[in-house]
Amino acid sequence: MRKFKSIKIIHNIVRRADYVFLSEFFRFIGIFVCEGILIEKPNDRTRAEKNTRYDACIYVGQMEVPENDDSLLSKIVDREEYKELIKNLPPDTIYFSSYYDKATDISAVMRESVEKQVEVLESVLNAVLTCIFQKVEREIFDFNSLIKIYVENHIALHSINLQYFQKKPSIAVEKAEVSFINAHKELYKLYEKKKYKEEMDSYCKYAILWTEVKVNLANSYEEKRVSFPINDLAEKCYNLCEEYPDFVNARVLHGICYEPFKNRANDALAVFRSVLDLIDDECFSAPVYYWMGRRYEDGSRNTRTEEQMKTCYTRANKKKVKFRNLFKLAVIARNEKDYENALELFDEIIERLETKSAIDFKDPLEIEYEFKVYNQQCYIYYQQREYTKVIKLGEKALEMIQDDSIDKNRYFKILYGDVASDYRKILKKRLNLSTLHRLLEESFRRIGLVEKANEYLKRMKENES
Repeated sequence: MRKFKSIKIIHNIVRRADYVFLSEFFRFIGIFVCEGILIEKPNDRTRAEKNTRYDACIYVGQMEVPENDDSLLSKIVDREEYKELIKNLPPDTIYFSSYYDKATDISAVMRESVEKQVEVLESVLNAVLTCIFQKVEREIFDFNSLIKIYVENHIALHSINLQYFQKKPSIAVEKAEVSFINAHKELYKLYEKKKYKEEMDSYCKYAILWTEVKVNLANSYEEKRVSFPINDLAEKCYNLCEEYPDFVNARVLHGICYEPFKNRANDALAVFRSVLDLIDDECFSAPVYYWMGRRYEDGSRNTRTEEQMKTCYTRANKKKVKFRNLFKLAVIARNEKDYENALELFDEIIERLETKSAIDFKDPLEIEYEFKVYNQQCYIYYQQREYTKVIKLGEKALEMIQDDSIDKNRYFKILYGDVASDYRKILKKRLNLSTLHRLLEESFRRIGLVEKANEYLKRMKENES
């Protein structure tokens, strides 16, 4: 029976870059990861999250709020409240700060040397294995070579970028593709050389297939032919599931491998349903329901599939509340002309971003979601002929994506360092400014401010040229 299948990683927001570094490694080897945020309220956690049992728990963050009033933590949480939150962490929690002693507001292990990153990850993983296994059991595990491949190819950065900048071509996607191809070659050589046995065999095989799936996703975003033919890839995923029946995340990967192929939606849905038979009562079922919703959304649309899509997104959000679930449900409500519910869901997304907004710590995808929320709200208020609200929200949306606003973003600087401006440009290219300019132009015209209306008409034409 597989003992190590899941982990919970809790962070305090300002250390989220280190959360990414750790979480993407565990996903790389097929471990379920649940994200926890230290300062979230207990009632923000769903029943599925509360009921899910984890094999280990890691806390990423400082042990106390620095005395310095300029610290980011002091801006979002009270010092005494923070101490209580630390005290209430699970008893066997592994503290990341014990292995990376630069756990300050502006540091991140991904910015360290390759050697330092490998050292930190090896130490943390050893602590995790010690927490789960007896000494004799631990002897079968040898993750050092996998860790080295993960770090040297910057898998954490490129994996998260594929999430931040999905579905559209960009230099971020191109770099990710190259990284995953190189990692795949190294993993394949490692597998042939090491001749892993038992669980290590399954982790290495999973990592190989995981990189193949990532390469194909990058190919699809770039509108290129996939590097790994789907029939062969799906068969390899299926064989891994058959060889290790209790490796549930291998089944999830089998379902995800079909993502670039809309004509294989039924295959993906069949696999995901088999996964839910095993984990439906756990929070890890949330992304499975989300991916099922996407398959229904991308397939042939009719009344039945529309309802199934809505059911999947609703269940995903009940298992774990996430921006993407809320956004999908809000758009569905908007399409159904249930504007009141749509606006409430959109407002919830903005509210959940308030803490990160307060310290300029939103990631690229959160900024994009926030912009799209304002865009959607503008559309609804325009339909309701509330033109002053369209103008207020529309101009707020444009203000938040100005170069100087994104330049202040601390998360960009921590994650991307000296090339943060390159990723800011990628983000701005993804945003649909034309629709917002049109709504603002028409709203200003409706209230008689012709000069302002013409200003936004000019902007819209410039953006489209």
